[in-house]
Amino acid sequence: MIQLAVQNKEEFESFLIKNGCKISMSIVDIIEKNLKTKKQHIPVFSIELIEEQEVLDITLERSNFIDTLNKNIITLEKNEQYEYCSKAINLINQIINQSHE
Repeated sequence: MIQLAVQNKEEFESFLIKNGCKISMSIVDIIEKNLKTKKQHIPVFSIELIEEQEVLDITLERSNFIDTLNKNIITLEKNEQYEYCSKAINLINQIINQSHE
């Protein structure tokens, strides 16, 4: 899970824009680590918004793994992270194969 403390939502949005590729790589890793678990909701982000005095927890539903991987492949490809593209494609294939068992 990615843990982050920022001043406000605007700073979090800026972080997402500046670190899109790293975030995509982390999401692929998080899915890989949770591929064989039974969890339905996988924690991805925990963001502390200091000014708002709140914490946002962002989770990924298992049923959205393939769609999420496909979306992250686009970012990874734009940033020439072909090893992670391959990793994401392999994970998609594993998920498809598991659903046919």
